[in-house]
Amino acid sequence: MQGYYGSWWSRLGALFFMLIAIFLLLVPVGWFWGLLNNMAMQGEPTAAIITMMIAFVLCVWGMLVLLIYAALVLWDSFTAYSLEEEEVAKLTPLGVQRLRWDSIEAVTETGMYPWRRIVLWGLDGRKLTVNPEVVGTSEVFEAELIRRLEDVLRRQADRIRAKGIELHPVRSLALLWLLGALTFFGVGLVFFVTHTSEFVSHGGANSQLSYPSVEVALFVGGFLSLLGALYSFIKTLHVDGQKLVLRGIWRSIEIPLAKVDSFYVYPVVHRYGTFEVLRLHYSGKKFSYSSQRAGYLPLRSYLENVLPASVRQKGEQQAEKQISKELKTVTILSRIGAVLCVGMGIAGIVQANQKLALYHLLKSEGVGAPGVVNYRYTTGSKTTIYLIDYLFKVNGRTYEGASPVTYDTWSYERPGMPVHVIYLPNNPARCMLIQSIGEEQTRGWLWRSGLLIVLGIVAPFYVPWQVKQRLMRRQQAMARSADIPEGR
Repeated sequence: MQGYYGSWWSRLGALFFMLIAIFLLLVPVGWFWGLLNNMAMQGEPTAAIITMMIAFVLCVWGMLVLLIYAALVLWDSFTAYSLEEEEVAKLTPLGVQRLRWDSIEAVTETGMYPWRRIVLWGLDGRKLTVNPEVVGTSEVFEAELIRRLEDVLRRQADRIRAKGIELHPVRSLALLWLLGALTFFGVGLVFFVTHTSEFVSHGGANSQLSYPSVEVALFVGGFLSLLGALYSFIKTLHVDGQKLVLRGIWRSIEIPLAKVDSFYVYPVVHRYGTFEVLRLHYSGKKFSYSSQRAGYLPLRSYLENVLPASVRQKGEQQAEKQISKELKTVTILSRIGAVLCVGMGIAGIVQANQKLALYHLLKSEGVGAPGVVNYRYTTGSKTTIYLIDYLFKVNGRTYEGASPVTYDTWSYERPGMPVHVIYLPNNPARCMLIQSIGEEQTRGWLWRSGLLIVLGIVAPFYVPWQVKQRLMRRQQAMARSADIPEGR
C-alpha cells in the first residue's frame, strides 16, 4: 500500500505566512487608515488621497490573498492519501473519501504548477481531488497513482480518439495574470485621470506640477499586460484522432499525428523538484508540453496509446540526448558560477585585509582630533549599515570622513554634535570615528568572502550530482511508461 501523509515543512511554511499576513493586516493597515484620516483633515490634494486609498486597498487585498492561500496550504498539508488494493482513499480532517479503482471513469487535471491538481471522476459523478502538495512533489506516490490508473487512461485515450478533447494549458495562470493586469491597469488609469485633471487645472505646462509620466507608464504597462493575459487565457489545445491543433488569438498551429517523427518524455529539474516535458518532432519542427500545465496527463496517455511504437523508440534515443544535454548545461553553468564565486571571494578577502590593516594602523599610530557630525545616513538593501558623516580640521584644513556605527550611536548623534576622530598624521584623509564598528564589520566581510570561496569550490561537484540524483528519481517514476502497451 502506497501512501502520502502530509509534510511538516508545508505546515510550518503555511503557519509562517499566515502569521506574516495577520501581522501586516493589523499593523500597516492601521497606519494607512490613520494616515488617510490625517490627509483628509489637512486638505491634501485629491490625487494624493486617492493614491493612498488605492495603496491601502491593494495592501489589504494582497494580505487577504496571502492569508487565504496559506490557510488552504495548511489545510491541504493535513490531508493524507492511501492507495489500497481496491480503492484510493483521501483522509481529511473532516472525514474519509473513498473511490474504487473500477468505478473511476475519467482523469482530468486543473490548475497549473504550483496549483496543479489531479481529479478522479467516478461513474456516479463523484470526484476525488489530489491536492497540489502531492502533485509534482512526491514522484513515487504520483507514479504509483498513475500506474493504478493505466486502464482508465487507456479507455480515456480511446474516447479522445473518437470524440476529441479541448485542453486549456495555462488558463488558471492566465486568470491570475488577468486579475493582476486589471489591477495595474485600473490603478494607472485612476492615477492618470486624477493627476492629469490637477495638471490641467493648475495651468498645464506652466504649472508647478510635473506631467504624469509615471502614471502613463503604469497605464500603458497594465494595458499591455492585459493583452498578454487575454492571449494566454484564450489559448487552447484541441486533440483528436488525427491531429493536435494549438489555437491562439492570431493563428493556429496544426500538428498531424501521421507526420510525427518521434515522441519522448524527459525530466527537467527546477528549484523545488522535477517535472516532465513531452516533445513531438514533426516536419522539422518541435512541440513541447510540460507536466506543469493543465491536461498533461490525459495528453501524454493519449499520445502513448495512439502513436506507433517506432515513433516512441526513436524518441527514446533523443530523450537520452536531451538529459545528457541538460546535465552538461548544468555542469557548465555551475563551473561558471564557481569561477565567479571564487573570484569575488578572493577580491573580498584582499579588500578586507587592506581595511583591517588600515584599522590596525589607525589604532597604533593614529592621533585624535575633535570633529562635528555633518549628517547621518544609511546604506545596504538586506542589512542596514548606519553611517555618520563628520568634519574635522588639521592644520587649518577641513577634512571629511564617514564611519559605520551602532544603531544606538547613530540614533543619538545629530548634525553639529561633537565627535572624536582618529586620523593618520601623514594622511589625515585616512580617518575614523572612535565609535566606529568598521573593524567588526570588515571581519564579518572576511568570513563571508571565505565562505564564498568554499561555495565556489564545492558547487561544481555538488550541483551536477544533485541534479543527476533528481533526474534519476524522476526517471524511475517515469518508468511506468514501459508498462503501457505499444501504440496502435
